[in-house]
Amino acid sequence: MCSILIRVVLGQDRFCLISTCLDQADMFLLHMKRGRFRWKVCMPEKKTIIENKGKKIVSSGLVRRGFLVGVSANILGQGYVLESGETLIGRDSSCRIRINDKQISGIHCRINSSSQGIIIEDLDSSNGTYLNRKKIKKPMPINYGDRIVIGESILRFLFEEEL
Repeated sequence: MCSILIRVVLGQDRFCLISTCLDQADMFLLHMKRGRFRWKVCMPEKKTIIENKGKKIVSSGLVRRGFLVGVSANILGQGYVLESGETLIGRDSSCRIRINDKQISGIHCRINSSSQGIIIEDLDSSNGTYLNRKKIKKPMPINYGDRIVIGESILRFLFEEEL
């Protein structure tokens, strides 16, 4: 058993998370009924077979994207999707992820997402960027569950799976 996060979209690239305990292989349907969220567990097929002009293509059906979720009081529950390519984090309006924290630099750090992995890099910020309690001095890979601290803000790196 593990904690599964359900994403509820609030706007472009922003969402809140609802946590529940399900097996990672379980899928669930979420809908609103009488003003409350309801969900039910359903078991998906292991693989989806897609027919394309006579050729069969096998797909796992799930696409994994990285995302950050706020775990400190100032950003608790806020989620940020890491799209493919570069994501800047800071207070500046040019940053894709903007966090209102006076200890965060205008452009504080950068996260690069690619098929090779996800890398975080501090951009000479005043107060530094920390990955799992260690100050980042060079670009570092991010793994599932890693803790990122910038200023007084703490983020956790997770994966989002979509059908």
